[in-house]
Order: sequence, then structure tokens, then C-alpha cells
Amino acid sequence: MDTVIVPLELKFAGSPDAGEFEGYGAVFGNVDQHGDRILPGAFAATLAERKAVGGTVPMHVNHGLPQLGGQRAVGIWTDLAEDGKGLRAKGKISGMNTDAGRNLFERVKDGAFPGLSIGYRVAPGGAIYGAKAGEPRRSLKAINLGEISLVDTPSNGLALVDAVKTALAQPDAAAAAASIAAAMRLHDKHMGADPYGSPTLKERAQVMNHLRDGFEALTGSRAPEDLDAWKVAPTLRDVEALLREECGLSHKQARSIAARRFTAAPRVEGTATPEDTAALWALLSGFKLPQLSRDRS
Repeated sequence: MDTVIVPLELKFAGSPDAGEFEGYGAVFGNVDQHGDRILPGAFAATLAERKAVGGTVPMHVNHGLPQLGGQRAVGIWTDLAEDGKGLRAKGKISGMNTDAGRNLFERVKDGAFPGLSIGYRVAPGGAIYGAKAGEPRRSLKAINLGEISLVDTPSNGLALVDAVKTALAQPDAAAAAASIAAAMRLHDKHMGADPYGSPTLKERAQVMNHLRDGFEALTGSRAPEDLDAWKVAPTLRDVEALLREECGLSHKQARSIAARRFTAAPRVEGTATPEDTAALWALLSGFKLPQLSRDRS
């Protein structure tokens, strides 16, 4: 189960005793702490499916996890819909005629729960993986919504996300198999056809993204950072290849720029530092192609 936290912009509706409020469970276009971005339309299918069967999405506190002080089924979401901003959620606290219900609603009004958090899984084929510097890790276009929680978000929102993901972690063999199969297809497409070929950094990163997703599906956590694809040492040939593929330069231009602008690039695979790799991507992201001549020799 993945999660994303959004600050709770509360609006209250109905009578003071109704326990009704609304906010946003997700905001489109925002990149979260794990590098994911939710795209407009991501919730359309799952909301339509729930509406067709007359179902609703559960309302929990802190994803219903006792270790986080959570509670399950504290209310109902009466209306969920996408608008231009994100997933708009209207809800109602249950048991407003009880001390527990009134107490929870008062804490919502007082700001003790300053965030909403959705629990979701990415639908098959529902993610677009970033392959360039500065792109989100995943752009999510299809999400299966599991629940929406009130959360007492700590100052470090990432801490809550990690705690929730750890507590919710259950091996997902189907998701792991899909990710590994995607990595195998990329391997066969880019690396298996030509026994003398060499994959580019971009192709290696795409394969590693799928493998990391498979690792997370089985363990509930991201792969250790020492397996990060972007810390694979770039060689000068990698730099030249990226300049040709991403900027449309000739072999001559790519060789000249790699030698002149990235002289610190290691010559041997496996010796780059994270700073070396960061410098490479900073070079590419800041490059102004229109200023270059198009000598294709």
C-alpha cells in the first residue's frame, strides 16, 4: 500500500453538530516525498467502480494502525470527486451523538489532524517512470484507492509516510512479478538483442526502476541506496551517448563537449561518486541546445 499526505484545507458544512467537513485527499501535479506525482484522471476508474457497486471509501485515523494511534471506520466519505485541483473529499464523522464522535470532530476543527492521507495501489500499467534528471520517479495515471485517513502529520511528513508504509507492508507477489517482467522486457529490448551492445544510463535506469518496484512490493521498503541506478559510474562514453541521444548532437560535438565540460567523468565503470553523477545531470539539465551549431560531421 502506497500513501501520500496532503495538508488539510478544511471547509465545514451543515450544522455544527453534523460532523461534516471537506478537503483534498490528493493534489494533482505535486511531487511527494518519494518522488511520485499524481496526474489528473488517476482516480476516475476506481471512483466509477465504487459508485457502480454502491460502495464507498473507508475513513480512518492514521490508516487505522494501532502502532500509530490509529482508528478504523471513524466516519464516512459522502462524496469523492476529481476537480481541477485534485481529489476532493466530503466526509462526516460518525457518532456525533457520542463523546467519542464529538471529541474526534473537535480535534479535526482544532487542527489536531492537519492532513489527509490516501492509501492506494498503482493499477497495472498505471505509472509512467521518469528516466531523465529532474523528472518524478513515477507519474501516476491510474490509482486504486483503498482508503482516506485523517492524519496527525508530524513536522517531518516523510517520517509518517515511512512509518505507514512499514506498518502496512505486505508482500505483493503479483506486483513484484509485474515489475520484474517489465525489467526483463526492457532488458531483452535494449540489452539482449545485440551481444556486443552496451546499454545507456537511461536504459539501465529504466530497468533499475522496475527492479526497485519489485523489491518494494516484496519487502515494503525501497531498495538500499547503494543499489541506486543513478550512482552507477558514468564513463565518458556514457556522457557522449547521452549528449547524442538527449540533445541530438553529432559524435564530434558530443566528444568535444564531454571532454571540455565534464572532464571529471571517470574513465572506468564503478568509480563514480554521487557528486560525479549529480554533476553529469546538472550539465545535461542546464544545457542550451539552440546555442549549438548543427555540424553533423
